[in-house]
Amino acid sequence: MALSEGEKLELEELTKYFGNFCAVDHLTLEVNPGEFLSLLGPSGCGKTTTLNMIAGLLEPTYGRILIGGRDVTYLPPIERKVGLVFQSYAVFPHMTVYENLAFGLKVRKMPKAEIDKKVKEVASLLQLEDVLNVKGGKLNLDQTQRTALGRAMVIEPTFFLLDEPLSNLDPALRAVMRVKLKQLQKELSQTVVYVTHDQLEAMSMADRIAVMNAGKLQQVGTPEEVYNNPTNKFVANFIGSPTMNFIDCTLTEKDTRMLLDAEDFTIDVTRFGEVLKKEACGPEVVLGIRPEHVQISLERVKNCIEGKVVLVEPLGTETIITCKIGRKEIKALMLGAYKISIGDRLYLIPNMDRLHIIDKKTEKVIV
Repeated sequence: MALSEGEKLELEELTKYFGNFCAVDHLTLEVNPGEFLSLLGPSGCGKTTTLNMIAGLLEPTYGRILIGGRDVTYLPPIERKVGLVFQSYAVFPHMTVYENLAFGLKVRKMPKAEIDKKVKEVASLLQLEDVLNVKGGKLNLDQTQRTALGRAMVIEPTFFLLDEPLSNLDPALRAVMRVKLKQLQKELSQTVVYVTHDQLEAMSMADRIAVMNAGKLQQVGTPEEVYNNPTNKFVANFIGSPTMNFIDCTLTEKDTRMLLDAEDFTIDVTRFGEVLKKEACGPEVVLGIRPEHVQISLERVKNCIEGKVVLVEPLGTETIITCKIGRKEIKALMLGAYKISIGDRLYLIPNMDRLHIIDKKTEKVIV
């Protein structure tokens, strides 16, 4: 089945107020043809509002939406040629799968023979041939999800807008459907804007991720970029599981060395001295280090931090170890099973190439 050729989607200063509440705040973003872009953020961050404005279900307070260079900001949904799939799927329970797939084409008054051809093409692609005569209310979650996707596909949209389409599935089926959906997107070279609060979904499926919080765009980049080089503390905390360790520190200078002083330990960050002097608003900073970038040793080594084990979480393929250092706690993520007991003392070794230093005032990542 040949879908419409992709066109660039452009959002220019897109803003939406509900009364005095700003749900989306001057969002500027581009989605390239054939790209899988995820809008990622917590509940209430503005990602679904953004999707609904792109679809034409909500009118922006101001700003513009362009598809292929054409301003569609105030066009009705049917003239935008987008395929929208909601979290609830919105499959008509009293209609058969065939009737659900044909619905959008009938609204567009397409000839019956052409409707039949397109419905059967989509049903074959999504492996729905065996349930074409089954009513929507009798489908399992997998079939319902594919039917909702097929109803969006059959109108041959310029791009898909998917709003948390996998959130109602159990974890095992979600994992399967993530793979299927990504494979289908690549096979069709289809442009997708995918809304989710699940960073695992975004990281595993998207070509690029647009991280949002409180209506504002925080960072846009590949999964590797937002993971390795977060722009601020929010992104650093939201991306990654387990979440990043954050420790309040004070920058101090001693004998030509620059140190992060966390009261209970210090870390030599002289190698970052020039950029810290230039970028930090003051001496108060936050050390950020991911648990997977902390190694442990049973013996004291150079640049280590001594701690006491307060929690061990064996997860089969990996083990999360939480250590207390004075009044602070640091998590370390170790591969495989790791035999250690609560109360044991060990030494934490942060990977100096993977730590982040964050300005406490601005929450901007400096290093």
